[in-house]
Amino acid sequence: MGARTMEVSTRKNGENWTMDYTAFFWRSSGPYKVKWDVESATGVLLARDEGGTSRFGYSGSNRPPTLGHDVGLRFEAALPDGNWYRLSIVGWVPKTWYTEAEFRAYAERGFQHWTQVLKASPEPGPLESASRALYDSRVSDAVEEERLANQPEDMAPVRVIQQDVLAALRNGRSFRTAHHEGGTDLGFNGKNFFRSTYGVEESLVEFSSDDEMIDCLRQFYDWDSRKGTYPHRPPELEVWEFIRGQLRQG
Repeated sequence: MGARTMEVSTRKNGENWTMDYTAFFWRSSGPYKVKWDVESATGVLLARDEGGTSRFGYSGSNRPPTLGHDVGLRFEAALPDGNWYRLSIVGWVPKTWYTEAEFRAYAERGFQHWTQVLKASPEPGPLESASRALYDSRVSDAVEEERLANQPEDMAPVRVIQQDVLAALRNGRSFRTAHHEGGTDLGFNGKNFFRSTYGVEESLVEFSSDDEMIDCLRQFYDWDSRKGTYPHRPPELEVWEFIRGQLRQG
């Protein structure tokens, strides 16, 4: 694994246990794609760092529980057949939450898992063929990929699916979930759309407008529609295709 140090530091929220990790990994993909890979591995969304460093990169953080993490990704070197990246992680938690041994165990477990997923090593490989021209070109490509990815989504196809779903509900189809403590039905009762919960907790909410039912469905399926892409949010078109796929007969 990478270099690791243990220290106690003082932050705004009080005195914390902290542990720093660094590792390197190789990818044929450019920085923007690798950013996605690191986010998927760590569960932490990263944003591009603007200036202040000679290396292009991204950073992000989350808070406890179980631990807080400050994650950094640096594009270290561009070679003809791929790139070297540096992963840095600071794990932290208030000292009042855990003993030092408990904190170290949590931090080590997370870091070991992430480095295994990313196939990381303590040091980068040979850098003799590293090229600044390639580096600058791949940075430009990453910035352009980010720009394209952040363009507003065309919502017209989404609205078509939403109307298909509402029409299906009016024609007698429904959404149903069930588990050992109860379940939820979402449908149309001939007058209003509704959400009915039964079991340990029971409730009935009716919606008088299409928009209210659309909002209800979107919130109800938020996690299920994106758990395969966490922590990323899929396009709304994919979300509503997923929701439409959950419709039941009757």
